[in-house]
Amino acid sequence: MKQRLQKIIASSGISSRRKAEDLIKNKRVKINGSLASLGSLADPESDDIKLDGKLIVPEEKKYILLNKPEGYVCTMKDTHNRPIINSLINISERIFPIGRLDINTSGLILLTNDGNFSNIVNHPKNRIVKRYIAITKKPVTFQICEALQKGFYLNDGFVKVDNAIPVNNNIGIQIDIHIGRNRIIRRMLEHLKNPLLNLKRTKIGNLNLYGLELGRWRTISKDERDKLLS
Repeated sequence: MKQRLQKIIASSGISSRRKAEDLIKNKRVKINGSLASLGSLADPESDDIKLDGKLIVPEEKKYILLNKPEGYVCTMKDTHNRPIINSLINISERIFPIGRLDINTSGLILLTNDGNFSNIVNHPKNRIVKRYIAITKKPVTFQICEALQKGFYLNDGFVKVDNAIPVNNNIGIQIDIHIGRNRIIRRMLEHLKNPLLNLKRTKIGNLNLYGLELGRWRTISKDERDKLLS
């Protein structure tokens, strides 16, 4: 299938899309022996695509599930020299996190080099539910669970969860939610005057942390991916 050339170059792990555009502008890329230009389309399966005379080979797609510890950031680089989650994963392919967990949140996060997979998992319209366990400063009441499920307005719009139930003798709350916004659970609980002490994500769709120690990772199987996206 024909794709934009800069997308093919980025998917091969050679560079970002923006840097791929520079490679094309600088006349370093050829398709089937002819110089490429911005806007060129190519089929990575059938076309001969070369950078500086070397064949560009599509990078193998990787799908990783990580049990993230607190203290790690979900970025490719960090200007404050904090540890990044990619340092926990010893593979050669360039992968990126699907969504984020903030530095003080632990638990399940997915990483990949497949942009289409990432977009499907992240988009709210696909209603892939994420489960969190939150430990709060005060006991969790029925009224808090009801308010989370009915929803309310924050400064960036209306928010609600799919399900909320007390756990751990009411000192915590299990939250299922399919929408994703920056620090949404922390902000929702602060709005309800019961701030977080600890937050952990335990599930994304059918994927969970069963048997996976903190800081460890594993590959997501094709069957698991198919079920997640079904």
